[in-house]
Amino acid sequence: MCVRMCMCTDIVGQWTWIDPGAFALVGAGAFMGGVTRLTVALAVITVEISSDVHMLLPVLVAIMTVSETHTNKHTQTHTHTHTRARALFV
Repeated sequence: MCVRMCMCTDIVGQWTWIDPGAFALVGAGAFMGGVTRLTVALAVITVEISSDVHMLLPVLVAIMTVSETHTNKHTQTHTHTHTRARALFV
């Protein structure tokens, strides 16, 4: 029983560096980036709200990832729509 307790405290001890607020900040920035399609301005606003300059890179990476994913889906959708429309009129 003691071995199990020691192992559990070691596992929990490894994850004490995680800050749930940091993950919430990155998630909120990514969500707002997907909705508003702003990149740098939204990253700066998010960092200003949190008062933590060290969060700029994770927030910016999350916003850019969402923005790039949204752009690719938007481009693919419009390409297929125009191709279908041309096929109907030709």
